[in-house]
Formats: sequence, C-alpha cells, structure tokens
Amino acid sequence: MEAKRNRVKLMSGNAVGDLLKPSRGIRDDILFSGGKPKDHSKENYKLIKKIESNLKLKQELDSKPPPAPFKLSKFDSVEAKVSSKRTSTNNSGTSTPQSLTNSQPKNFIQHNALLAKKSASNLKRNSLQIALSIESGSSGAGTPRQTKLGQIPQYLLQRKLEWAQQEREREKRLLEEKIPPGTILIPNTEQEQLLKQLRDLHANALALLSRFPITVETPKYKRKRAEVEKRVERLEALIEIYEKPVLYLSPEDHNENLEFIKL
Repeated sequence: MEAKRNRVKLMSGNAVGDLLKPSRGIRDDILFSGGKPKDHSKENYKLIKKIESNLKLKQELDSKPPPAPFKLSKFDSVEAKVSSKRTSTNNSGTSTPQSLTNSQPKNFIQHNALLAKKSASNLKRNSLQIALSIESGSSGAGTPRQTKLGQIPQYLLQRKLEWAQQEREREKRLLEEKIPPGTILIPNTEQEQLLKQLRDLHANALALLSRFPITVETPKYKRKRAEVEKRVERLEALIEIYEKPVLYLSPEDHNENLEFIKL
C-alpha cells in the first residue's frame, strides 16, 4: 500500500518536473517561471562606484582655493584701508595678530556687572550734585536762579497767556466760518440782555391785556385790545428766537427787533 502511494507521488506532474529541473532556491523559481532575478552584486558595485565618484568630486572642489573677492580693474593696485586681520604690538615691539594676543575668552557677565556698578555710581553722584545745586539756589552750570523754588517762571506765564490768546482766536475763526452768508452772530451778552428786556415787555403786555374787560363792545377798546394781543404774539415770537443757544440774524432783522423793543 505504501509502495503504491510512493509510485503515484513520483509519477505526478510536479514530482517529474522537480526531478527533471531541480530548484535550488527562489532565484531558480523566478527563472523557471520566465522572470529575471535581480543581480544584487551588480547593483552594489554601481552604487559603490557612484559614491566613490561623488567623494572624489567633493575632494577636488575642496582642494581648489576660494575665488578672490570682486574688485574693479581700476582698483587692483589700491590697498584696502582696513585690514582683514587687526594686529597688536606686544612689549618687544613686534606686531602679532589680535586673535593670538586675546587667547582668553572674555567674561561678559563680569564686564556687564562692572559697567552697571559704574553707571550706578555716576547716577548717584549726578543726583547728589543736582540736589546740592537746588539747595544752594543755583543751577548745575553755576547760573543763579531767576525765580524762587515753587514759583512759576515768568516766561511760562507769558507762554500760557499767548496760548490762551491763540485758542480764543482759533475759536473765533471757527465761529466765523460757521456764520451763514448775509447774517451776523449775536454775542451772548447782548443776546441775554435783549432776552431779559423781551421777557419784561411780555410780562407788561400780559398785565395790560388782563385789564381789558371780558366783553369789549366799543370799537376803540376792540382796536386797542387787538394791538396789545398782536404785541404779545410778536414778543413771544422774539423770545423764542433769542432763546436759541447760538443766534444768527441778518442786520436788517436785528435792527428791526431793536426798534420794536425800544417802542
């Protein structure tokens, strides 16, 4: 029975193929299937040659001297005013590069601390001098003070007056620019005075109107009462006009109102 199974297995297609073309690994399997396996040794050789050429090119570039700085042809014979390397003279009289003389690194923390201490001492000394000059009644330059301590100098007072005058002139110009053409601005003092007169006249007219009888029959009393009522209405209209915060009137209307008030 076992022999029969071995015979069937050996006579199968795969077994016969394996005997005719034995496989030694994955590369033989790729070849038997019609493909082409990758040549790793050849690829590694190409990569090594590429790295070698890049390294050689880099060494050639590094070995070349750096190009000279650009300079116009007419300045070829002119030397630079500032040398690229500063030199310092030692005790023997020979000059050596500063990079050799200053071999020790600079302690910037200690240097800044010394500068801060020096600045603080200078500030304290200056403050003391200013305090002494104020106590002695003189300025720091030795010039005697023109005013006492706590008193405003005269030039500052004069400047304040000039600024106030300029501000008044500026406000006046702004008001003049707002005045409509053909009108004038009634000053506040004159407006208040006229308003007071109008209110007094209005009160007198109302008092006069209250004296008339309720029923007026004669033409004389009717005419008189109509005149008083008309005057009351005119006074009320003028009071409403002169109560405005800013009043612009034509010269003719203003003169007519003044004549009415004087009646």
